[in-house]
Amino acid sequence: MQNIEIPAPLSKTAARCRLYSYFSAMFRYPEPGLNERLCQKEYWDILRHSALDASKEGLSLPSKLEEVIRCVLEHNVDWAAEHVRVFGASPRGRISLYECEYGTKEIFQLTNEMSDISAFYNAFGLQRSDACQERPDHIAMQLEFMAFLCAKEVVAREPGASTWHLEAVGDAQCSFLRDHLGRWGIAVARQLSLSEDVGVMNAVGAALEAFLVEENKAFNLPVGLAFIPLRNTAPADDPSHCMSCDLAHKPMETPE
Repeated sequence: MQNIEIPAPLSKTAARCRLYSYFSAMFRYPEPGLNERLCQKEYWDILRHSALDASKEGLSLPSKLEEVIRCVLEHNVDWAAEHVRVFGASPRGRISLYECEYGTKEIFQLTNEMSDISAFYNAFGLQRSDACQERPDHIAMQLEFMAFLCAKEVVAREPGASTWHLEAVGDAQCSFLRDHLGRWGIAVARQLSLSEDVGVMNAVGAALEAFLVEENKAFNLPVGLAFIPLRNTAPADDPSHCMSCDLAHKPMETPE
């Protein structure tokens, strides 16, 4: 295993878990109750503390999150309609949320890429539920996976837990950021933050970019690219159907 540096304080790990969970919820099709949760002062107070605990690079992340809070509280957003308007209902919508839609890889290489992402999930006993129609490379699933790894790290830091378990979870976080989420997620977040007419999601994109930059730096990884073009596709390779037939992203199933 790599000799990596895992962010040490338990409160920081829990904070990272909350932030990953929040961003995952914002990038998947909204589940029932999201509107009510985003109107609760207690919810935002927890995220404020999480941003401060997780932040190492000055006040960039906390200030970006404050802008998200301000925008959410000032606008009565229909999150389901907003999700479709901003991202569309296909893998190559207005702003693609699928890793394999970006870059210069040929179609035959994408199978290996998708398999590598799935291998990370499978290594921790995670499988998509039957109700989930999303591909493994969707950014919400990748953010959710990182939240899961952070939760595993919290457990691994409890007294009496094995050092090997802590190293394994830290290694998985570092590798997944390096090979996937930390490499392409920043480009998507930047694109979202600079896009016109996407409303509150401008602020969400800016906050996600600040968070992923800090995550990469915490693991001594290079900061991901600010721009990655969509890959070229042949007509037969460009899916025109919606990958989420019911527009409902369900969480991954966790092992009992």
